Amino acid sequence: MHDSVLRGGDGGTALGHAYLDEGGHGGDGIHGMDTAAIPLFLNLSGTTAQGGIGGDGELCICSGGNGGDGVQLSGPTAQLSALDSFFGGGPEGCGSGNPVPGVPLRLENGAASTTLPGDGRTLIGPNVVREGALRSLVILGQPGDLVVLSSATTAGFELRPMWSGVLLLGTPSLQSMRVLGVVPATGTLIQNLVAPELLVGVDSLVLYHQALLRDTAGAGWLTGSWTELLLDSSF
Repeated sequence: MHDSVLRGGDGGTALGHAYLDEGGHGGDGIHGMDTAAIPLFLNLSGTTAQGGIGGDGELCICSGGNGGDGVQLSGPTAQLSALDSFFGGGPEGCGSGNPVPGVPLRLENGAASTTLPGDGRTLIGPNVVREGALRSLVILGQPGDLVVLSSATTAGFELRPMWSGVLLLGTPSLQSMRVLGVVPATGTLIQNLVAPELLVGVDSLVLYHQALLRDTAGAGWLTGSWTELLLDSSF
């Protein structure tokens, strides 16, 4: 997950004075649990996860709700990898019962996390484009980063620790890879590229793109994926 903001919902607050209601608990920004058959791996880059606010109890006399956690993971195969991301716990609600605030990161039952050093990189492009049209790409990185764009007709998910991220493309062809340039001192590279032509008889095609940025020290950094719906020019 790249360049996202996730926030847990706030707990319900007691409204009527006749029912002595308790405040609800705030929701977690991210809540995940592995299963025996399916391990859980969560990769975050440039992402904020914030727990919700606990609800107030009736007149602050009844029990207040707990604040939500920024991220809560549980299970022996639950793994979190985080780059340039922020997690925050939500405050507790007012009331009795000793409500507690949420925590930024809660790992339970053997879950583990890794925090990667460095800054996330970002790729932005239009999602719906007609064949032959000019589309503008925006790449956010560090000055001096060399930007290489790859494309594929299928999505994927393959952990690439040497590139500080996950390859989100199916097998990209060598012909699809192109050097877009070097990120300038502003940290923003803008490139205009012409969308490819569709084959005769093909009305639309979904393309998946991802950029690999190499910094001046030679380290690699993967962006999130940019998904593009390519339409026939008749539309």
